Amino acid sequence: METPVKIEGGGGISGPGGAVGPHFNERHTIWAGEIEWKKKGANEQQIVHNVRCQVSATIKNGEPEVLSDSWRTKLMLQLIPKHVIRNMGGQYFKDSKPVSFHPEESESLNLLSKEMSSGYAGLVQFGNSNTVLILLYNKEKKSYHGFIPKDQNSFVERIMNINS
Repeated sequence: METPVKIEGGGGISGPGGAVGPHFNERHTIWAGEIEWKKKGANEQQIVHNVRCQVSATIKNGEPEVLSDSWRTKLMLQLIPKHVIRNMGGQYFKDSKPVSFHPEESESLNLLSKEMSSGYAGLVQFGNSNTVLILLYNKEKKSYHGFIPKDQNSFVERIMNINS
């Protein structure tokens, strides 16, 4: 399932003779499946949405920086107010492993993008473990970026305290 993806980064590499060529960051697709999220509809009824998606990670020392061996084929996404993430502090973003989400176009994706543009972030939990990922949406670039905090225990404990 690991497919190389070339992502062009800033202009090019400069050398003594000028520009050498475009600079590429190599990424690999590490996961493909569905993201499931719920939204309250009329009469407080839960409406379930599914978005097909791939996730890619940068390559470090010839290996993907993030391994998805234990990820299920369907990941659950919980929308939480962005201020909850902001209140936790930036250290979890600075000390995290980044991934990029590549969702397929669909009505469910449009609804998710609208929700996340209006003050929400996503929290993805990987199966039965306490491993979580913070998902943010960049409206201008129409892109989804995930951050897996390295200190999972501290992050999970902190988010549980903020939500209680």
